[in-house]
Amino acid sequence: MKVLRAFDNRDREFAAVMRKFQKNLALNRRKSCLSIAEKKVQSGYVCSSTIAREQISLYRDCNLLATGDIFIKPSRFQRPRKHFAELRGSSLVVFRNHDIARSSSVDITSVITVITVQRYNFDIIQKAEGYPRIYISAEKSDESFMYIKVNGGDKELDSWRHGLAMAKSAAIPKISNLTVESVIGRGGGGRVFMVQWGESNKAYALKVIDKAQAFRSPKAFAHIASERNIMQRVGRHPFLLDIQFAFQTENSLFIGTPFCGGGDLASYIRHRGLQTPSLPSFISGGTAVHPHKRLRTHGRLCEASTRSIAAEIILGLEHLHDCGIVYRDLKPENIFIDDSGHVRIGDYGLAKHLSRKRGKVGHKRTSSICGTRNYLPPEMLSGRTYAFSADLWCLGVMLFRMLIGSFPFEASRTKEVFHKVRRYQPRYPAWLGTDAKSMLNGLLQKDPSNRTTIKGLKRHPFFRDVDWKAVLELQAGPAIDDIETGSQPSDALANFSLSKLHGLTMGELVCEEENPQRPFAEDLSTMMVGFEFGCVEKRNSIQPLAVQQKSGGILSKIASIDQTYDSLASFKSLRSSRGNQGQSGDGDGSPSLRRAWRSAR
Repeated sequence: MKVLRAFDNRDREFAAVMRKFQKNLALNRRKSCLSIAEKKVQSGYVCSSTIAREQISLYRDCNLLATGDIFIKPSRFQRPRKHFAELRGSSLVVFRNHDIARSSSVDITSVITVITVQRYNFDIIQKAEGYPRIYISAEKSDESFMYIKVNGGDKELDSWRHGLAMAKSAAIPKISNLTVESVIGRGGGGRVFMVQWGESNKAYALKVIDKAQAFRSPKAFAHIASERNIMQRVGRHPFLLDIQFAFQTENSLFIGTPFCGGGDLASYIRHRGLQTPSLPSFISGGTAVHPHKRLRTHGRLCEASTRSIAAEIILGLEHLHDCGIVYRDLKPENIFIDDSGHVRIGDYGLAKHLSRKRGKVGHKRTSSICGTRNYLPPEMLSGRTYAFSADLWCLGVMLFRMLIGSFPFEASRTKEVFHKVRRYQPRYPAWLGTDAKSMLNGLLQKDPSNRTTIKGLKRHPFFRDVDWKAVLELQAGPAIDDIETGSQPSDALANFSLSKLHGLTMGELVCEEENPQRPFAEDLSTMMVGFEFGCVEKRNSIQPLAVQQKSGGILSKIASIDQTYDSLASFKSLRSSRGNQGQSGDGDGSPSLRRAWRSAR
């Protein structure tokens, strides 16, 4: 019995030790999970603070139009509170105070509210006495909860009048004003729809970006903000797809560009291009192709058509480089054909602005790897820094594909393609012209310093018959003269490959109605400040906002409160010092006190 009890005691001790061990193990696991959760929370907090700074970066890049003190009433029966307002682009941003607005570390948490100028009414009131005020009210409400006090003289008043008039004249639609015709594209950046807007039913390409995708990381947010900023920076150019309008809702971002009824260049080459001759002597990437193994062809164009299209692309690319922008994704899928047959470079999702070096000639360089597999330049694959020469390599690959019908370096695996790009030299078929071979050789140089520049391309024998000035001024005729778009915008949908987009819909895009009681209650946590944009036609003919002259009340007949605050304060101190005389008969109505009041005025 004692032996059995001993074994029982040992079992109990062993069981107790095991329970304690399991308890400690579970506790350690819980601590480990908590530490991982804390790291995730901390990482999320860092991402949130980074996005908070980026949310206002787009707005800070816009030109400053006007600044001043703004007073906001928290509610109808509360006194207004003083803040600081800045007008840039189409947005009026209210900061907590002047010092925060001028701080280099300002972010979205420093913003009280954001007002899109097109959505509100601005009434400038000038009374007989006192400073002018700009009362702000929503479109569907006559009651104003805030006003701007212009206390900087005529110069500040003129800046507000001209700045608000410029912002009000920008044409920015609402979702309810757009008629969706069809979906025409999609990609990593979002969905693209053909929409019509206005009485003339002019067609636009509307890109819709989900805000959940934009706010998932600081990198994704900066990527979308950069695309929007670059589209405005490039301005208007005949061979670039320019921005027409941009706006946002609580859940989505919208960018409108001109609708190109001819579709993209890749679809045009695929449907109307020539067939590539099957020559056994054709060699690609330094490796002979087996006679019974055909290369994958994409269709090709004749040299004359390629020359006309390439001339317009080169001029568009030159303008991008002059603006300090490296495109990094030049390919036929991103070249669009408008209704007149001219080509335009679009989709600036991978473009990047390179700032100029301080005190030096030239621009800074970048080292990020991005683009399409067969178009990546060797310096990018090698991890070296690069600049505008990367676009010239992409141009060479694209022209190679247009002239020959295949890529200069092809393989079934991506790793093999990259190896050929770095090591092999392109080979050309015998039927290709000498000037075309020379032009492609200059663009496909491994060393960026030896690569042909845009100025060198313009002087190349392949483009000897091109009048570059006439092409830029649209006097040389369209690059593609056999495009068919029909009489209605919807007729041009035949030029798009819509079969791949089957089942893609507009989604639930609800235009939120503004609360007339609190029209300025904006949700800043999901707002990209300064994203709104609208084209302004005939800037020189824009008239500044009118100033309404109104007579003041009783106080304005005596003196302006703003101008006599110090005088009233001195009068109160004088009155308190003569309080004892009031008891002896020299009260409020005494002649001496009235003289003091007149002197204080």
